[in-house]
Amino acid sequence: MKANLISLSVILLIGLIVFVSASNFSGDGAYTIKKGDVITLDNGWKVEVLGITNYQEGQITFNILDQDGKYYPSQPYVNTLLKAEGGKKYGTDTTLKIRAELLDIGGNTYATGSPMVTEYEEARLTVESIDEALPGTVVGVSELTEEINKVLTYKDGKDVTMNVGEAIVLGNGYTLKLDKIVPEGERQTGGARFILYDQNDNLIDNGIFIAKDYDKSLGSYVHLNNYTNDSVNLRVIDGSGVMFGTGWNLFSIYLADSDGYGTVLESTCNEGTMWVWNNELNDYENYGALREGARIPAGKGIFVNIQTKPNVIADMDCKIIVSGDNSVTTNGLQLKAGWNSIGAPISAYGKTEEFEGGSNFILLGFKDILGDCTLEKGPWQFLATPYTHTSIWTYDTGFTPHQFSQPQETRLRLGRGYFIKVANDCTLGDK
Repeated sequence: MKANLISLSVILLIGLIVFVSASNFSGDGAYTIKKGDVITLDNGWKVEVLGITNYQEGQITFNILDQDGKYYPSQPYVNTLLKAEGGKKYGTDTTLKIRAELLDIGGNTYATGSPMVTEYEEARLTVESIDEALPGTVVGVSELTEEINKVLTYKDGKDVTMNVGEAIVLGNGYTLKLDKIVPEGERQTGGARFILYDQNDNLIDNGIFIAKDYDKSLGSYVHLNNYTNDSVNLRVIDGSGVMFGTGWNLFSIYLADSDGYGTVLESTCNEGTMWVWNNELNDYENYGALREGARIPAGKGIFVNIQTKPNVIADMDCKIIVSGDNSVTTNGLQLKAGWNSIGAPISAYGKTEEFEGGSNFILLGFKDILGDCTLEKGPWQFLATPYTHTSIWTYDTGFTPHQFSQPQETRLRLGRGYFIKVANDCTLGDK
């Protein structure tokens, strides 16, 4: 009897091992995959499945490797794909080699360490080989790490006291109204809620929360110094803020001075070299060091390499405050045939659209700014962090770090730069 039980246990164990063992698939196509499976595409690139969860209604995590077994992007970064994203492309800094689309998740489910996330047994995935050229990143540049341990002082601002219900006009003509005081306990951190209107008194956002000792980039840079039961004290600077992560960042400014440039008022970043794409040269131009006093052109995407902490990959590394009281727009921006690097306009903040019984917050899409341009390739972003400044609307859960990636839902975000390729000379618009 004991021998029979041992035999049965061995059979069950063998069956379990067979059930959970990884599968190897070959060729482009649609597959039902499990954790540990490997797909080798027609072009020799591979997808290694690391996990399947219900995050945002379906997500897989995976590694991608080239024909020589090199990871992209290099470890420890892991690729993710959401069902809601549709098709997404992956590859090197210069060429995309894989297109993947998560169709569904299913099978048995397993608990994880988070009550909000469940692991799934299988997923349905479509993968195919592609060979799509990207504009390429800045090459041959070695940036020195500059250890910096400083905070912003907001020295170029002016102090403003507001009572609940009062409003002030910001540098670019936007109006900021104090809606209510939010005491500590009502939220994790106390602060105040504001409403933002454009120059024509159209509602932009009716739910702006700023916590004590935090700031927002609006039509000016606004820092909340303190609050009482019925008033706030702000430090207001005519300008905008940009947040950087460690590594290469493709950024832009959305407020500028009257000459189309912004001046760096304060910086907690290292003096990395700024590089701007020149369409006619088909190469990058050196725009000088990112330091206090540096001039930054509006309407362009700008590469800079950030490293203020040695041997650390930081999600949020440092900030700059840039002068400006003119809203940047893409309307009338002329593009040349080929690759162009543009900056997000201030309309990328988004706006609230109210209707009877509620409202929606609408983000700016690339289709809203195309004017008479037709995209041949793109848009592409290059991020070291999902934040570009301290506004909630700029956070991006679907980005790929340290590699060209497609903007989530092809929406623009404040403070970012983008590459787009057009077949002919054309002119952008703006919503």
